[in-house]
Amino acid sequence: MSYTPKGPIDGSQPIRIELDKPVVDAAEVGKPVDPHLVLISPDIEWKGFWQDRQTLVIEPTKPLAPSTRYEVSLAGDLASRTDRFSLAFVNKPLALDTSDDKELAPGYAFPVLFNQPVAASDLISHCMLTGPNASTVVPFQEYGNPTSPKHTLTTRMRLDPGGSYELACKDLGGVGGNDYQQITATNHVRAGLTVESFSLAGDAVEPDDAQIVVTFSNPVVLNNSTLTLASTGAPNTGVQ
Repeated sequence: MSYTPKGPIDGSQPIRIELDKPVVDAAEVGKPVDPHLVLISPDIEWKGFWQDRQTLVIEPTKPLAPSTRYEVSLAGDLASRTDRFSLAFVNKPLALDTSDDKELAPGYAFPVLFNQPVAASDLISHCMLTGPNASTVVPFQEYGNPTSPKHTLTTRMRLDPGGSYELACKDLGGVGGNDYQQITATNHVRAGLTVESFSLAGDAVEPDDAQIVVTFSNPVVLNNSTLTLASTGAPNTGVQ
């Protein structure tokens, strides 16, 4: 006997159960399956048919819920003939979304992004952040109970430049689901701002028309800020 799916899935895909010998007459091939023959928990809407005399295909007719473990079993005479066969799979288990992964900014903001909505209260109660010294636990502040894939938690301790922080979540699940995951991730805080390079654009520099190229270690938004340059034998120059 074989079957699919055998692991986590992401979306509504057919469930196939291939028995080791024919169990229906040829006349039943291609016809709808008796709805009392298959039990699915949690309950979903589905349709099924015999692909051949020993292969049962079950198709969900509505999207499956994320972060949810489904159990499929056979009933009646077919259950007895298959030794009470059953299978289980999880649709879209909770995971971190790392598509926009980048270093954290120093400070107290700790952003986290999942592949589905998560309750903030669950994050606070199921997740722990440890600092560069593994024995240092960085607590989060309570901030209501929004439900979203994206959260920005506030830590009670500053995230230091250049440090690495380990996020560990135990038995955390998506909103409305019944499956819970163990999630870990290492988060790096970018180092303090430094000047990586400094140069003049071009070989010839005209008075009052110099283009200065400054490369920083981290992204910088100058807006209305002013760079103050000091030179030997000349007054300080404000560069906007």
